Amino acid sequence: MDITLLGALVSGVVGVVGVLIGGILTYKLSHRSEMILIKKKIIIDKIQETQRGLYVIARQLEQLSLALKEFQNKKISHEEFQKISDQVQDECGSVIRNIRVNEFFIKPSMNLIEELLNQTHHFHDLIYDAYIYPDSPSSRNYHPDLLEYKHIESLIMKATLFALEVKESLDKQIEIELIVIETTFSGRFFCTYKLIEVIEMKSESCQSVRLTIVAYDY
Repeated sequence: MDITLLGALVSGVVGVVGVLIGGILTYKLSHRSEMILIKKKIIIDKIQETQRGLYVIARQLEQLSLALKEFQNKKISHEEFQKISDQVQDECGSVIRNIRVNEFFIKPSMNLIEELLNQTHHFHDLIYDAYIYPDSPSSRNYHPDLLEYKHIESLIMKATLFALEVKESLDKQIEIELIVIETTFSGRFFCTYKLIEVIEMKSESCQSVRLTIVAYDY
């Protein structure tokens, strides 16, 4: 057989095999990419769920601030204020429990969330001693200045703003996850392209090509 013809046949066979194996590899990489997408989507969903929870906390604290002001100005009764205070604590507690369920996905921000909890616990204790049961003995022994309306109001406002700051800080974590997705996919597509290119350029046996794929892919 003519050497030129033989070379053309070999080149053609290698090219076809390269395309077939490249297609298999592309499928594998697509499957892996799909799994990466699913994983990252779950993480981003959990982060956004936490952000919604922090927004709920901020809204609840605003309601508490308004109720405290109205109670201070004698526009609502003690019972009404206590009911609102209890509702706010229950709602925020429910949100925090959900956030703790997602703690694995938001580890970089958990220290900020713990700080937010400390802030809310502090002014709730102050409200309890100053407004809910002002005549009952307390083991906390707060200085009278700490039980003043202006001080408690400032703490509620501080916690409200801090909740929104933590919510916004989670945007950076989402950006990081998106960068990981972009980088991963860029790398995958680049490797797929380069690998197919190497296969088509190879002039060795199909077995050697297969070994090259296995070494590259795994």
